[in-house]
Amino acid sequence: MRARDIKRRLSRSHGYSNTELAKMIDKKELIHTLSYEEHKVYQKMEQKKKRAQMKQGIIVALICVCVVLFWPLIVQAWEVASVNFVVYTDKKKYELSRCHELSSNLGYIGILLLFFLDLLQLWLTASVLLSWFISSSNTYLYKYLFPIPRLSVRPAALLAGAMGGNAGPLGQYGINIGSMLITWMLRYTKSKVETWIGTVFSRAMKKQRKEKKRQQKQQEEWESKEDREERRRLKALRKEERKKRREEEERMAEEERKKQRERDVDEIRKRSEQSVVTNNATAAAAASNDNGGGDGTTQAGNHDEKSSNCCNQENNSDHQHEKENAEQNEFYSQGDLPSWLNGNDTNTATKDAKKEEENDKKEEGYSDDVVGSGFDELD
Repeated sequence: MRARDIKRRLSRSHGYSNTELAKMIDKKELIHTLSYEEHKVYQKMEQKKKRAQMKQGIIVALICVCVVLFWPLIVQAWEVASVNFVVYTDKKKYELSRCHELSSNLGYIGILLLFFLDLLQLWLTASVLLSWFISSSNTYLYKYLFPIPRLSVRPAALLAGAMGGNAGPLGQYGINIGSMLITWMLRYTKSKVETWIGTVFSRAMKKQRKEKKRQQKQQEEWESKEDREERRRLKALRKEERKKRREEEERMAEEERKKQRERDVDEIRKRSEQSVVTNNATAAAAASNDNGGGDGTTQAGNHDEKSSNCCNQENNSDHQHEKENAEQNEFYSQGDLPSWLNGNDTNTATKDAKKEEENDKKEEGYSDDVVGSGFDELD
């Protein structure tokens, strides 16, 4: 470096005057003076570094000692903070699930407002705690803290003013109540928002219940209509089954009547043939007695006469019975049967048919009453 540059640096950086620089004629003297001043600056910087390192070491040692001494308290505080965090997250999850269940958009907005207010409270609390340890000259950190207004209250000045004296040096110290006012305002706003969210949830729940009742009523009406249709269909099926069963019973009764009629006709024919054979045999015996006896005794003649009269009467009765059977056979051919020949089959079938008709009428009346009473009330 030139002598002029060295002088300029000594005057600007180290505060040498022109008279002092004028006394230094030799360049070597200027170089020694500059090196001495630079060495002093370097020593000052090293001392500052040492002091800073010492401060850091002391602070770290104090922190370690505090951590060791207050470790149970720190663990308990951490557990409390963890539990509070879990409780807070679970509460918010439950509130969000309720909003989803009730389909409430206003509920989502209210929960977002609560979350924003909680963040403001956390920011305010952290700012108040950090303000106890950060100096007011540190503007870099202060710009990230909560903007708390300075509303100081001086208790000593208030007491001195009330007593009529001078507060002295203590009157200059006061308490900033700005953070307290902001905290109260945030809590008041949060309580109002929670009340509003509860009202929104209540309205949404009432609306959901009304909608559920309306859907349930529609479902019951639809089910009642289906029940009516199902009962009518079952009633028609029962009628159809009874009708088929009745027709089947009538058909079987008709077949049974035909078989009975055929059996009766065969029996009547057998009886008629047997009576004809008996009459012929009796007539032949009587004729042989007339031819072989000649002039018998009077008693034998009377006995023969009585026996012939009896035979004639039996023949007449048999002929009359055959005539009636023939008439009855003609009556059978017309398709109608008398009660003595039909037995109890026709009467039983008729009674069963009447009973089924009466049961049908009763069931129709009962079903109409049920449909007209119970389901009308539901409608």
